[in-house]
Amino acid sequence: MRKSILYLLLMIFCLSGLYAANRKPFNYYFSHISSEDGLSESQVKVILQDSYGFMWFGTKNGLNRYDGTSIQTFNCDDYITGTSNHNISALFEDENKKLWVGTDRGVYIYDPVYDKFSFINLEAENGERMFNWVARITSDHDGNIWVLIPDQGAFRYKDEKLYYYAITNKDNIKRESTEAICVKENGEVWIGTAGVGIFRYNPETDSFTQYHTDKNGNSLMGEHIFAMCEYGDWIALAIHDGELKKYNPVTNVLQTVKAPGVHHTILRDVVCLDKERLWVCTHAGLFIVDEAHNKVTHLEEDPMHSYNLSDNIIFCIHKDREGGIWLGTKFGGVNYLPNHKLLFEKYVPSSSEKSLNTRRIREIVEAPDGNIWIGTEDNGINILNPSTGEVTQINYPASDRKNHLMTQSMSFHDGKIYCGLFKYGLDIINISDHSIRHLTHQQLNLDEESVYSQLIDSRGRLWVGNAWGLSRAEANSSNFTRIPEVGLDWIVCMLEDKKGRIWFASMGSGVWKYTQEDNTFRKYFNDEKDPGSLSSNSVSSILEDSKGQIWFSTDRGGICRYNETDDNFTTFSKEQGLPDDVAYKILEDNKHNFWFGTNQGLVKFKPETGDVRVFTVQDGLIGNQFNYNSGIKASDGKFYFGTIDGLIAFNPNDDQQSDSIPPVYITKFSIYNKEVTVHTPNSPLSKSILHTNRIVLPYDQSNISFDVAIPSYSSARSKECFYKMEPLDHNWVKSNSNQNISYAKLPPGNYIFHVKATQEEDTDDQSATSLRITILPPWWLSTWAYIAYTLLVLCLIYGWFRWYKRRKERQMEEKQKLFEIAKEKELYEAKVEFFTEIAHEVRTPLTLINGPLETILDMHIQDSKITRNLTVIAQNTKRLLELTGQLLDFRKVGANKFKMDFAWVNVTTLLKDTILRFEPTILQQEKVLSVDIPKEEITAAIDQEAVTKILSNLLNNALKYSAQTIRIELRQEETTFSIRVISDGKRIPAELSQQIFEPFYQINKKEGASAGAGIGLPLARSLAMLHSGQLWLDTKATDNSFVLTLPLVQEKVRQQESAIIQEEFIFPEEGTTVNAEGRNYTLLLVEDNETMRSFLAEKLQELFITETAPDGKVALEILREHHVDIVVSDIMMPVMNGLELCKEIKADIELSHIPVIFLTAKNDLDSKINGLRLGAEAYVEKPFSFNYLATQIFSLLNNRQKEREAFSKRPFFPVNNMQMNKADKEFMDRIIAIIHENITDENFGVERLAEILFLSRSSLLRKIKVLSGLSPNDFIRLIRLKKAAELILDGQHRIGEICYLVGINSPSYFSKIFQKQFGVTPKDFEKQNQGIPNEE
Repeated sequence: MRKSILYLLLMIFCLSGLYAANRKPFNYYFSHISSEDGLSESQVKVILQDSYGFMWFGTKNGLNRYDGTSIQTFNCDDYITGTSNHNISALFEDENKKLWVGTDRGVYIYDPVYDKFSFINLEAENGERMFNWVARITSDHDGNIWVLIPDQGAFRYKDEKLYYYAITNKDNIKRESTEAICVKENGEVWIGTAGVGIFRYNPETDSFTQYHTDKNGNSLMGEHIFAMCEYGDWIALAIHDGELKKYNPVTNVLQTVKAPGVHHTILRDVVCLDKERLWVCTHAGLFIVDEAHNKVTHLEEDPMHSYNLSDNIIFCIHKDREGGIWLGTKFGGVNYLPNHKLLFEKYVPSSSEKSLNTRRIREIVEAPDGNIWIGTEDNGINILNPSTGEVTQINYPASDRKNHLMTQSMSFHDGKIYCGLFKYGLDIINISDHSIRHLTHQQLNLDEESVYSQLIDSRGRLWVGNAWGLSRAEANSSNFTRIPEVGLDWIVCMLEDKKGRIWFASMGSGVWKYTQEDNTFRKYFNDEKDPGSLSSNSVSSILEDSKGQIWFSTDRGGICRYNETDDNFTTFSKEQGLPDDVAYKILEDNKHNFWFGTNQGLVKFKPETGDVRVFTVQDGLIGNQFNYNSGIKASDGKFYFGTIDGLIAFNPNDDQQSDSIPPVYITKFSIYNKEVTVHTPNSPLSKSILHTNRIVLPYDQSNISFDVAIPSYSSARSKECFYKMEPLDHNWVKSNSNQNISYAKLPPGNYIFHVKATQEEDTDDQSATSLRITILPPWWLSTWAYIAYTLLVLCLIYGWFRWYKRRKERQMEEKQKLFEIAKEKELYEAKVEFFTEIAHEVRTPLTLINGPLETILDMHIQDSKITRNLTVIAQNTKRLLELTGQLLDFRKVGANKFKMDFAWVNVTTLLKDTILRFEPTILQQEKVLSVDIPKEEITAAIDQEAVTKILSNLLNNALKYSAQTIRIELRQEETTFSIRVISDGKRIPAELSQQIFEPFYQINKKEGASAGAGIGLPLARSLAMLHSGQLWLDTKATDNSFVLTLPLVQEKVRQQESAIIQEEFIFPEEGTTVNAEGRNYTLLLVEDNETMRSFLAEKLQELFITETAPDGKVALEILREHHVDIVVSDIMMPVMNGLELCKEIKADIELSHIPVIFLTAKNDLDSKINGLRLGAEAYVEKPFSFNYLATQIFSLLNNRQKEREAFSKRPFFPVNNMQMNKADKEFMDRIIAIIHENITDENFGVERLAEILFLSRSSLLRKIKVLSGLSPNDFIRLIRLKKAAELILDGQHRIGEICYLVGINSPSYFSKIFQKQFGVTPKDFEKQNQGIPNEE
């Protein structure tokens, strides 16, 4: 069985060699592999195909492995012995599939499983080692591996032992070197030498026998045998710089091979691939010698022909298992002659005169003599002789040759070729003598010059299609008639079917069917809504198949079939498997298959099944893009197709698709796009990826990719593969052309990666390979981690139970403790709330105490005892006021309502002033005060009021608790300043240094000594923290030492404005006696506290006419019934509070001018802002000094009086400078505007003004009187005079004119009242103000 299989393989090998050898010389098409494709060196010395199917190329610079897609370079590095050599000269694969690599310094063995090279450092019995240039490595039938090293001799390797044979004279080894070896089928081993003939190995004696002269005296002595091979009964001998000879060992005959042109060309290699023909590699190209038929084929480099050899110097030759021939050259890399089952003959321009003159093929016609007439797009007509492969051209008249070069259509009829030209009519060429008869478009009676299609029908009529429609000439006539039914359609193809109907294809307008019997035209076109319509309106060719069905090739619609029964169309496009929707000329072979070109290759289409097979440049095509109407089926069955890259020809019957499926391998493994090999640090591979079945990867290496190779080289279909990653992929996925397959972020788990090679996706018996992949979970998701998690959970549960038990044990204790804490907190909050409410309530009685007390003290009573008692009362009243103030401030701080007002303050002065207030008391108590304040003054951004409260608290505590001495220190640091208050009283324990700052804490409460309320220090610390500072007790000091540290700078500091007050707005100084003019003013006092109201009313009646009201509602009634100049009101009142009262006053136009002063215990900033926003003029806090209140009232009233006087006496004093609210200002502006509008009307008066303002005369009188201090008539006259002053200052009018412009008809009266009003006559005013602009 094994012998029969080997015999069958041998027959296939021989037949494939015969097929290749029987090619015509012009049908050898090589593809090239160079350094641009990844080859490490263009000089290729040896080629080998291994048992896996990979091709190995040995170069001067490394070993290359080619898988049909990519090249991988290997360096012969033995990392163990530290030896390496990259100049590869010989290759051999042993029975263990290990690669023997011969270099110019010995032999290495490459183990593909572990991807490593090992240097053979064995020593023969005579001590000889392989250390020089290796010429050949091969094996014989007995398992011996032979290594020829020309500078040493021959080595035989078997059973890990090395044997050495000098063969020739070792002393003359350079001249008698061994460079060639041949192992015959019968097992004989022959070695060729340089100059001393050939030697046969005798295994019985383990020696060599020399042969150098035959029985006829022909000698090999002096001949340099460079290569040798078995040649039937002969041994072919390639003499390096001599002849190609052959020797018959049986007959002992030496002859020269009959190979003209081969001899003396420097022979490099010779092989016999079919026992009959010799393939000889020389420095003059490749020779194929067929002695039996006296034929020698010479293939050489042609720079103009891209499919010829890339170099003439050929070093080696190798035939692969598919019958492809591989050549290694010196400068051109690797040349490959594929053994395509379907051979595509290629015709392209070359350096030969007998080749095509262009690549752009358009129309093809066969002549009766079998020659193929080829119409081109740009260089006229070429004529191909298929038997010789030679091409000739039509000679056109030189005068207008260029007009005949662009062929658009061709047909043969009656011994003539009809050639339609672009923009130049029609050529009729006689095929016998190539004479040309030219018909212009005028002669053809055509109104467009181009002829894109033509047809001579069964009646002899000539149809011509051009860009403007269709024309027809009757038989034997040159008069063409336009066919109106077709219109201006661009007709590009015509066909008469077997039923006599003529079909016309147009580019862009669909298809016409002409029925000759009734002379009717029927048009078919594409309708996107109708799938049964024509697939595209751009139709390029028409075919009637052997069954009489009409087929159309289209642009962007694939091909479609006309269904005569249903009068519709069936489409075949990319959706049905075509590579492209642009199809060209369709041809039918003898097996009823369709062949047509596209822009993506040649298609073989089986109409019955819809099966599609695509041929591309990988299958031997000259190019993948075909051309319009460029195809013909010749009489010998051969197909010719034109492309934009040349002409191809083939016999469709030769297409015998192989059922064998090539193997598929994973050749490259990458993680994050970086290749991983056995030698990569921390590699997951212990073997090369080619021989790895399972990979285990950590979780952070889950982005992986594979390169897949199918070592089959003769077809593009062999590059197809399908893959699937289980369990991710449910279906097989077709790979892309670069054979790289990648997966990103694979989750932890087990996977199986399958890949299979196939020529048909549905094939069951497919070569496949699988790789198991395990992605380990991260350590926190591993099995051990889950065990640890389980133990941890159990421990947690146990710990939780222990904790729960202890929690229950402590729960009652903690509950009781929490209850106490909650009660203490509740008590604290209640205490704060209580004291705050008390403080609010106490402030009003304190005011009533403080007011009469001030009055009594002002009486200067002479009785010293009474005075002393009154002083004690005043001091305690002050103490109560301070305490209530602290309580309110402490409440504000706790509620975050204490607003800091940072300003630049002289801290030194502030501290001295504060000390000065306490100094008399300190001296009175006979205590010693020492102060340490630097001379250089300190200025900081602080809230002066808050810092004063802090210092007052600290000094008050020092005064209260010190024994004898009090010391105060002031220091400045880089960004802060500090104030230290030291007292020598009983030292506060260090453990209480924080508790003393807690609210209501009293350090000596238990001792029963007198103590404060416990809010001073907490308030002081809170105010310090609002400054971003600190207040603490220095426990390291010997005495009680409190330290206040504050920053020098704050983020937001109020800008202080200089108090520049105009002369007429000077306020009465404190302590001045209020004059009796106050009796002219009426004041309304609004206060709900009867005692407070009576007291204030009694005091205010001495200065003002005083009205009183208990709430806001009664106050409004008084305001509407009586004239009131100013209102003094409390805020917190029943019925209507002070804020509501103020809002009502300011909203009433008749009351809005009355100023309002608030009296209240609510001294927070929000209350002040709210009152001022409502229109209040002043805000006086309780308790207050009555003198301050009286002064405030007089200030408001007197300032308003001064503003009115200034408005009356100064011509350019504007209304905006008068202190009044927004409503009053708008009212005044409106009155002035009305007066200006009527200023020329001398009769305009109060009645007209009141009418315009919709006010009564009395209301208008009261309002203007209050706001300006003038009667309405006086006010109108004042506005007239102010306008006159403006006109005088303007200088555009004379004074005599101005009086009339302001509504005063008497110049003398105008001058009189002007002087009375402003104290100067109009003329003097004009002189004084010349050049002075208006102030407004």
